[in-house]
Amino acid sequence: MPFMITLAHFCEVHGPSMVICTQNVHSGESEDSYYGTKVPPSSVCKSCAFIVPHESTSLRTQSGDQTYISTQHPSSQPRYAALRQTIMRVFTIESNHDINKPLSFGDSKNGYSVSLGFKLIDDTARGSERRYSLIFTSDSEQKLYENYSVILDQLTAMVHFITSKSMHIIENRRKNENNNETYLRRGSRMPKNRSIMDLLQDDKFFVRLHLWASSLLDQLIV
Repeated sequence: MPFMITLAHFCEVHGPSMVICTQNVHSGESEDSYYGTKVPPSSVCKSCAFIVPHESTSLRTQSGDQTYISTQHPSSQPRYAALRQTIMRVFTIESNHDINKPLSFGDSKNGYSVSLGFKLIDDTARGSERRYSLIFTSDSEQKLYENYSVILDQLTAMVHFITSKSMHIIENRRKNENNNETYLRRGSRMPKNRSIMDLLQDDKFFVRLHLWASSLLDQLIV
């Protein structure tokens, strides 16, 4: 049963964007068909780019007879189009929705999804925050809701990990500043486009996210 886990970001330059999506290789499909091509530099910026070691475009994990692959976006055009619609909907609904509560929606064309949004403080961003969402998508509404509790628990745990780490970094940084004026003056000179890796001070963040997503998919695929 096809499942997919996506980290989406509302990029200030490119709008609602896919940053990383993790899929299992479906039975009967070639693994090579999941890798696709490198994303053109003009279509991403540092804020929404999928950045992995050695300038690779993908991450791969093998677990038994299952293979899990993470890329910037699905190589399949129908899956890409469906996920694009899902992400647009997530950030559209989010504007009138409590970000701490999950969203559940879907249809037979674009798949069925549950998403959990979060914000990270960044004084260089518009409104001093950057918006993200973790999205779990299934082709089957029944399979999604059969596993809803496990999925939501895992999404919640990962969002808590990310936001807690971000707040810890911010609190430590502000404690080390002598005064707010110095802090704000420094912040105004920082780059406007910043990866979530920079916000979390973790250059292996996408590797960790891939391993987490692969582990969750592995629990659900039987």
